[in-house]
Amino acid sequence: MARLIIKGGGGVSHQIELKAGTNRLGRSEANDHPIHDESISGVHCEITLADGSASVIDLGSTNGTFLNSERIEGAALNAGDVLRLGNVEMVYQEEGPARIAHRASAAPLRPVPRIGAAPASDRLTFFGALPGALTYPFKQNGPILLVCGTIFFMILNGAAFFASFAPLFGLAALLILAIGGGGYLFSYMQGIIVTSANGDEAMPAWPEISSLWDDLVLPFFRYMTIWLICFMPGVLAMVNVSPVVGYLVLLLGVFCLPMAMLAVAMADSITGLNPLVIFSAIAKLPGAYLVACLALLVVVAIAAFFERVMGMIHLPLLPTIVASFLSLYWLTVEMRIIGLLYYTNKEKLGWFA
Repeated sequence: MARLIIKGGGGVSHQIELKAGTNRLGRSEANDHPIHDESISGVHCEITLADGSASVIDLGSTNGTFLNSERIEGAALNAGDVLRLGNVEMVYQEEGPARIAHRASAAPLRPVPRIGAAPASDRLTFFGALPGALTYPFKQNGPILLVCGTIFFMILNGAAFFASFAPLFGLAALLILAIGGGGYLFSYMQGIIVTSANGDEAMPAWPEISSLWDDLVLPFFRYMTIWLICFMPGVLAMVNVSPVVGYLVLLLGVFCLPMAMLAVAMADSITGLNPLVIFSAIAKLPGAYLVACLALLVVVAIAAFFERVMGMIHLPLLPTIVASFLSLYWLTVEMRIIGLLYYTNKEKLGWFA
């Protein structure tokens, strides 16, 4: 068994149990082990336990990963090593005879291959990865996650429908449902973007709710801010300037929406909505980004078509269930495409260098 012990002012404040295989750490809830500290990046580092050894690699974090006071990109981990992510310091511990023997070898720091470090000829390109986005929701536990998500959001929609008939209490209930449902949905979307951006092939599990503010309210306001920043200028221009100018500005907002979603998800903060960051990133990837936008428009068009077809079928509940499932499926595909845009172009973007 291996664990990380995070030291607080009065002693041990938190313990992270590491599992066999890959353990991703960072501020985002999409990580295996979220650590809520502003000095830690959304996706900070990765610890791998395999074949009786442990290693850590930095995932392009802003404030760096340090092992025994030395900044590293990749290194072996031994029992007793002090690992620091940003300002958070923790001690790596192991249990069992085999693990203690590993410590006795006192292996020196050694480089560990970084994600995406394959030869250039073998790297996945965005255009090569794009077709796989359609089958992504059906890999491993994907179908179960989609079915559970469909049921969950249908229950929320049903609750919102009944709440709309109540006066004052109904408005309060609708607001709570909107914040809870919208925030949870954005957490799900962010999880897909982040894991896809890190090269994971399987869908992440539905987000756990450990804090109403961090897991529901904050994601909801991030989601709403993205839409306001992208579309409010167009609405204002339409009202105060002219409809033609307004539609052009709205079109620009639609064009920027995928990159805005990607920037906020990867930064795990609304500060990702920096126009300089968004427009410079688009300028670095003009061809791939244009294809990503077109692919998302196609996905939206297909989703709308299927919903229209299902609306013509007069059977109790079935059209609603199928339409909800398809909407969630296409949304998952959209977020996968956005995440792949970063994964296949991370060197060009250089966001976390």
